[in-house]
Amino acid sequence: MIRAILHGLILAPLFYLQVTINGVPNQAATSTTVNGVANQAVSTNTINGVANQSISIGPTCTLPTLTSDWLVANSSNRCGVSGASSCTTSGQTMYSIADSISSNTASSGVGPSYELAQINSLPAALYGSNQYLTLGTAIPSSTTSYSFFAVVDRTSNSTNTAIVLNGPSSGGLEWRINTSQHQDLLSGQTADLAGDTTTYALNTYYTLALTYTPGSGAYAFYKCSGGTCSVTASGTATTTFSSGVNGLGGGSTYFEPWVGNIAEWGFYSGTFNSTQLTALGAYSSCKYGI
Repeated sequence: MIRAILHGLILAPLFYLQVTINGVPNQAATSTTVNGVANQAVSTNTINGVANQSISIGPTCTLPTLTSDWLVANSSNRCGVSGASSCTTSGQTMYSIADSISSNTASSGVGPSYELAQINSLPAALYGSNQYLTLGTAIPSSTTSYSFFAVVDRTSNSTNTAIVLNGPSSGGLEWRINTSQHQDLLSGQTADLAGDTTTYALNTYYTLALTYTPGSGAYAFYKCSGGTCSVTASGTATTTFSSGVNGLGGGSTYFEPWVGNIAEWGFYSGTFNSTQLTALGAYSSCKYGI
């Protein structure tokens, strides 16, 4: 058997093997499950007794310790009306993205478009001007410290665009790239708490990260490149949030929608430490070539 994904526990690392089956990259296969279908027999070139099936396996890419991870290249994701079909073809509307750690699925009837082979042969979610995904359970406003990362590609600079935010309420954390093409941290989409001065070019993929502790106000923005996550800005800016984070790439009301592609979001309930940041840099380089 080929074990292509080793699932970690909550707050434990995940291990991904990039698997290609019959020319389709990034298919998820566990010891007896292929693309979500149980009891599939996988050997070197035979699947369920059918010979000459092409299978290739890429490197193992290890996530840092996280609370939640939403990966577009996950066979548990669903597309179509009410999630009636698997996501296999470019242009399908994504109905839901699974959380591979905490089962906190994000879904929407107006989700982004599923697009194959967007970065390092991996698919991404393509957002236009009015798509969003909503978490089943919001990341609570009482969270002591927040850490996020995302693999993003912005295709328009006409508006501010949210990576994660507090829609549909207006009193929570928002992490976005603004019209100055910088990372930005806000409270309730109105109070601009902090930002960096690095310019993020359009039509370019970046792995970005944010850590924030509301009580002390400590924040840090990061850009990961070449296997290393480096601080682009840090400081203090205190606030109190009145609502949780529940929007990936936008929200149903206060949504400043993302415009472009997002391949993955990750969240950790705490502040990324040096070990986690080192692991994130290595994961970004391994999985996405960033």
